[in-house]
Amino acid sequence: NWTDQFPVDTNTAITQDSPEFWSSSIERKNVTLYVNQMAKEFASRGDELIAFEVLSEPFVAVNKQPLLPKEWPDLMHEIVSTIRKNSSKWIVVTPGPGGFPRGYVNFIPLADKRIVYGAHMYEPNTFALQGVGKSWPIGPSYPGLIDLTSWDKNQIANVFKPLRNFQEKYQVPVWIGEFSAPVWAKGSNQYLLDIIDLSN
Repeated sequence: NWTDQFPVDTNTAITQDSPEFWSSSIERKNVTLYVNQMAKEFASRGDELIAFEVLSEPFVAVNKQPLLPKEWPDLMHEIVSTIRKNSSKWIVVTPGPGGFPRGYVNFIPLADKRIVYGAHMYEPNTFALQGVGKSWPIGPSYPGLIDLTSWDKNQIANVFKPLRNFQEKYQVPVWIGEFSAPVWAKGSNQYLLDIIDLSN
């Protein structure tokens, strides 16, 4: 039973986005031990296993804001190195925080030729997550004015710009691993179509 959520021990009160997780050398070591075990387990898989991906949304929640953990770059390199000891398959890396495309501003590719650079798209959260729990009330429409910003295909392109610039500068493979909008959100189909079109 493999998971991308840490800590693997669900009995702990620590969560993957808590400062206590990122500041703990024991928790970070447990990640690499787990990754080593996973990579060994699946090293002999065929083409049905395309890539490994671990901690696809690295962030630490500080005052309810997702920030890049200062420990993430070192842990990211350790994860890649650990997988490489066991497998030559592709690895998906997301610089963070939270899988946002803006994480690619000033990001330098890893010294590995079989890396896919990933990002997730749920911006603006007020639209893409509306009705998902009490924190995101139903209401915003797309295209339209959301959180004092005019959201349309051009604005989504602006969100993607750091990732697109990174891709063009370094000529590396990238992908949008996650994106969605609730079926009840007004304009959700257009939002998804715009993301798909811009991702090609």
